[in-house]
Amino acid sequence: MVDYTTNKPTSTFQRNRQVQFYEQTDFRNYGPADPTLFVAGLVSSVTPALNVASKETRVVGSRKLYSNRKLMVEGSVEIVYEMLDTKLLKYGILDTGAGSVEKPIRFVESGLINGLQRYRLYNDCITETVALALERDFMFTQTFYASDITNWIDEAALKTALGVTGTDTVNWAADPTAEPINHLDHETIPPNSGSPFQIGADIFLYNSLNVEVNNNLIKLNPGGYDQTKYIQPGNKVVTGTLNTWLVEGAVIQDYVRNFTSNTLTLKIKEAGGSDITLTLTGVKFTSNTDTVDTGANELNTMDLPFTATDLQIAN
Repeated sequence: MVDYTTNKPTSTFQRNRQVQFYEQTDFRNYGPADPTLFVAGLVSSVTPALNVASKETRVVGSRKLYSNRKLMVEGSVEIVYEMLDTKLLKYGILDTGAGSVEKPIRFVESGLINGLQRYRLYNDCITETVALALERDFMFTQTFYASDITNWIDEAALKTALGVTGTDTVNWAADPTAEPINHLDHETIPPNSGSPFQIGADIFLYNSLNVEVNNNLIKLNPGGYDQTKYIQPGNKVVTGTLNTWLVEGAVIQDYVRNFTSNTLTLKIKEAGGSDITLTLTGVKFTSNTDTVDTGANELNTMDLPFTATDLQIAN
């Protein structure tokens, strides 16, 4: 018998590093050895889950469950963060090559567990969905498939898992010191004029832009395997909602009525020759809604839900 009543509880601030990650060599290939780690962002929450799919069996003549057999084991991870750079976000948006949804990544979590320094790995993580909430602040919610979520391990086991040998130390990323990107990082020139947001050639003031990318992962689950053997991105679905202030409605209504394809661009950050720009292509607005409430002490806005063929981010 193990008595867990003497364990020391842990808390949020005892996760003593920001969640870090690196790009794996391939699915179920956890190289390169001794990888350089990157900060996932300013993480406000991380929710890993190890899930067991099972089959319950009942038989005639008994009220009790006869059997519950394991079918599959897989993990999932949800990370909510503010952005310091676009590195992690691109793993949910870009389609091919290094730094894209094609490539699995491996997360490393660090914390004091029962008063001891311990680590946990999320293996073979591929982005299932990513939601971008671009308002006054920018928040991102990225959910991943994970082939496995390890138990908490000590530093020696971590070094073995990462292929760190001898007296070498893990290549942790430095603690972040930069401010998270928000709406003022795309301030227009001259200040407080124009807008960083365009629909085609038309410039609008925008209140919020919410976008979700669903990669609809396709999994190969053959008989005799209790874990996914292979995974790849499936049909890419991009949806969202633009909220802007009510203006003379002909242009906005024509976007909806004519159901024409548009390109939306939002300058995320002014950075000299390395501006960060979000581009939505093939945008078609499916409705235009505005509501006037008696007594509402606010400016009137419009919601414009849309579908898009693609979302890209470049810097």
